[in-house]
Amino acid sequence: MFAVSTLWLADRRTNETPLKFSSIHGLSYTSDGRRLYVATSEGLRVYADNQWRIPDGANHNYRGFTGIGSGFFTSGYRDLDISSEGLLGIARSTDGGTTLISLNFEDNLVVDVLAAGYRSYMLYAFIPDETRFLSRGLHYSLDEGLTWQQSGARGLAAAPVQLAVHPYEISRVAAATDAGVFMSSNHGDDFSPLDEGGRATMVAFDPEMGDELYFGFRQLYRYGLESRQTEPLPGPDLSEGEFFSYIAVNPVRDEIALATSRRCIYVTRDDGLTWQQIG
Repeated sequence: MFAVSTLWLADRRTNETPLKFSSIHGLSYTSDGRRLYVATSEGLRVYADNQWRIPDGANHNYRGFTGIGSGFFTSGYRDLDISSEGLLGIARSTDGGTTLISLNFEDNLVVDVLAAGYRSYMLYAFIPDETRFLSRGLHYSLDEGLTWQQSGARGLAAAPVQLAVHPYEISRVAAATDAGVFMSSNHGDDFSPLDEGGRATMVAFDPEMGDELYFGFRQLYRYGLESRQTEPLPGPDLSEGEFFSYIAVNPVRDEIALATSRRCIYVTRDDGLTWQQIG
């Protein structure tokens, strides 16, 4: 394992609010709840204290970005200013992206559908096409990406566009698909559909307790694992054809961030009654 990025010297602040994005490939709150990280094809963007910051240094093309309590896991492509070619494989950062530590598949694989348990660091990945390293299908890793086992994925009616891993229960994973949301409690060997919601393009567990699952397409839903009840939540106004693409739940305070297919980012602090556009 070794670092694959350079040291970030400082943050550049921008007065552009809402900030415009050319791409969004993931959202995550830090464990103190004070910063929202946005992964893009041009590096990370950070929202804190009602202001955007653009970190100086390596601007990797992040894919499969998934936040954890101590940082994040990611895949993607190296910053072209550092290398004219090169895939990140699966990497991890514990210092806000200052360094990326390669864990596996460097220069060999990009994993677009990747998810980790916020507290357990349990990894799941969906591979859409056969590769030399992982076969097509759902896989999980018990050792932060060093070794992988394939899941049976029985009952999963469509390919996942996004995965969510329970923060503590390492065998529990949820999949957002065109056929709806599916849940497994045995490492993805067997899935059952949630009763409501229809097509889903995003999914995330509450990172602190893990007792709630958020998902949706154009309507935001919250599912209680104990009650087994699904309730709709008010979402931001969407334009025709626009849908939700990513969601992040703050682990400290009542706050949810949503990204959309039109590369807009919204935040609510009152269960969706009001939304602030920040990007």
